[in-house]
Amino acid sequence: MSSLSSSLHVEWERKMSSSPEVKQARLNMQFHKRKMRQLHEELSSAEVWEKELEDRLKRVEQKVQPPLMKFNSHIEREEGVEQKVIEECLMGVGDDWKDVVKIVKGRVVKVEQMERSQLVGLVKTVLSVRNLLVEKECQEGVEVMQEMARIILRQMGRATIDWGEMKRWEVEVVRQLVREVEGVPVFVARMVDQLLVRMEVVGQCESREVVEVAVVV
Repeated sequence: MSSLSSSLHVEWERKMSSSPEVKQARLNMQFHKRKMRQLHEELSSAEVWEKELEDRLKRVEQKVQPPLMKFNSHIEREEGVEQKVIEECLMGVGDDWKDVVKIVKGRVVKVEQMERSQLVGLVKTVLSVRNLLVEKECQEGVEVMQEMARIILRQMGRATIDWGEMKRWEVEVVRQLVREVEGVPVFVARMVDQLLVRMEVVGQCESREVVEVAVVV
């Protein structure tokens, strides 16, 4: 039975190899597969190009976006508003700072619901705005920002705030705060600063270890 099956299979193979129809069907299949591979490659290239065009469009749109609009969209970011955006908003003269203050006030009223990183990011933004207003000798604006900074600092003192495992940018902001707070004995300020530096170094080492483990895996 096995020899019969084998001979039938051989006969079938012989007929397929000599059949023009089978030969044409195989050519059609090969052509289709090549075409599909080509289309897949073209589609992949088109998707990459589409992503590049989308990114380029976003960059161009961001470039022409009004500074105050950028500020408003950045204010809710964890790390706060970028320094460059703040400078663009306060570049002119006049009452531009009042619009910035309105946006910041709208964020400050929500501080009771904010987590640590959000509070740190917000106070970073407030202090950056205040420093630029100091340079512009806008005393009214400076006083408003100082008051908002005090409100945020009170919330940062909540017992529920966990100050462990801070990100690098958070450590830098807190170090700045320690240097600015009045009435803190010099030795206490130095001690806290050293602890924060050590915390930052430890965080960097742990991040490096995580990366090394990921590379090994």
